[in-house]
Amino acid sequence: FREDLKWDHRNLELVGTSQYDMRLDAIQQARQLARLLIVRAKIQLSEKDFDGLAETVLTGHRLAALIGSSEMVIPRLVGIAVIAQMRGIVETMIQTPDCPNLYWALATVPQPIIELRPAVEFELEGIRRGFPALWQAQSAGWTEPQAREQWTNAVVELARLSGFTHLRQNLEILTAL
Repeated sequence: FREDLKWDHRNLELVGTSQYDMRLDAIQQARQLARLLIVRAKIQLSEKDFDGLAETVLTGHRLAALIGSSEMVIPRLVGIAVIAQMRGIVETMIQTPDCPNLYWALATVPQPIIELRPAVEFELEGIRRGFPALWQAQSAGWTEPQAREQWTNAVVELARLSGFTHLRQNLEILTAL
């Protein structure tokens, strides 16, 4: 019932590979909550409780907008999927006899509710934020040993993220590239 809801993951503040360590548990829980809302809506639909159903669909749209307020693509896609499920309920509701006229309620829904472009732009900058040393290499004026150390650190971090456990043995081969 709040006017302003945010995830506050602060993804924009994450520098280095810590941005890739973030888990999306809250998004998964929100998906489960959306499933419960769908079940609730179907029960209300079977009972022709149109007032309750309208409130449930509104709650579903607010949940989707909250999920979609993240800076990342995956939560926004989940939000779009929740909206699609809610719209399916609305379509079924409209086809149900004795359903009130929903024209004005639906005409005022903003389009699109969730935009993907900002999230795609954010994630395209992920490599630059994740491995800033690679972008600083030419302007930093590092010596050969300093550049090799920065490259090694970047490779080690990338290997840690990808789950390579035998990296130390092959590090010489990777850093020679």
